[in-house]
Amino acid sequence: MPSIVNPVNHVICCDADLWDWSCKYEKASTVLAVAGIRQQFSVLENIQMSKFSFQFLSDIDQFLAIEGCDPPDIQLQKLGYMFLASKESEQTLRENHALQSKHGCHVLLLSPDELSLRYPWMNTDGVALASLGADCEGYLDPWSLLNAFKRKSMSLGVDYITGEATDFIQDQNGKISGVQVATGSPPKQTEVIHCGVLVNAAGPSAGYVAKKLGIDLPIEPRKRSVYVLDCPRAPAKDAMPFIIDYSGVYLRHEGCRFIAGGPVEEDWESSDFEVDYDLFYERYWQKLAYRIPAFECLKVQSAWAGHYEYNTLDQNAIIGRHPQIANLIFVNGFSGHGLMQSPAAGRAVSEIVLDGKFQTIDLTALGFERFLTNTPVREKNII
Repeated sequence: MPSIVNPVNHVICCDADLWDWSCKYEKASTVLAVAGIRQQFSVLENIQMSKFSFQFLSDIDQFLAIEGCDPPDIQLQKLGYMFLASKESEQTLRENHALQSKHGCHVLLLSPDELSLRYPWMNTDGVALASLGADCEGYLDPWSLLNAFKRKSMSLGVDYITGEATDFIQDQNGKISGVQVATGSPPKQTEVIHCGVLVNAAGPSAGYVAKKLGIDLPIEPRKRSVYVLDCPRAPAKDAMPFIIDYSGVYLRHEGCRFIAGGPVEEDWESSDFEVDYDLFYERYWQKLAYRIPAFECLKVQSAWAGHYEYNTLDQNAIIGRHPQIANLIFVNGFSGHGLMQSPAAGRAVSEIVLDGKFQTIDLTALGFERFLTNTPVREKNII
């Protein structure tokens, strides 16, 4: 794991997304993400975090610009998300919409006839209802966002240390006083970095890091294959939002092409990065072509596989302190919506460190304590 050391506040952040074996982020979850951002969730805290994050990303020049450098360009595309519901899932969509509307989200409910009128290229058979984010939703370039965060933090004095956190040092009160880090190529050199606060932000490896402290954190990697498609007859970019079918198959534009994929399966724990092409041809293509007939004729141009940091309890984030190790903070388990909520999650962690409690958004419900009491906070809108 890498360590980010803030020399002012003595914070160490073990973050898997800022390092891989080649130091080029080739296997980081961030750069392998589909990189959408939406407010259409079923849990209030997720709605609030996404609203905060979208505003941050829209005004990114105010926060991540560096004097003397070009402003960051994360290529934010504000094209919205559209969820399609079957008759069985219609009521859930309506309940989600009611919560979203109550908290200021501009989300439209569309009947099959309204869908056909707005999107004549879509087959609405089997669709009972759709919800369309009319504002503050879309997607972005994850590589540009990662680099914007890194450059800005370095300009403020943060040191990045490439290495693996091999052990943790605790004092007589159980607090973490340092991290043993192995750096360099084999044979690796080991050094101890002292800290006042440790943040576990290790993504899919968060459970592995927690085990070194004797903590059972229900985070596992889930492999997701993403497919880049060429379909000349498909809808134009400005005519198509990010679409999530009730089958779990999703589709969005990627430049002049498209990217598509499908749902996380409970038994797909995997640490490899091999693309499963059979999955697309045997399970996804048929569903995609059924919903949008133009995709009956397509070509898979390329594909990649990345990892979700999957929370096996409730597919929701864990944000907050450990109840016994007071200077250990978790920011894990986003189960696919970590990139879109990263500005809000970072703000929340900084408030815990500097103020001792949440200030902007109360995320108490997403704390570690729910694992001890087995009281999950379930998010229904997982992609």
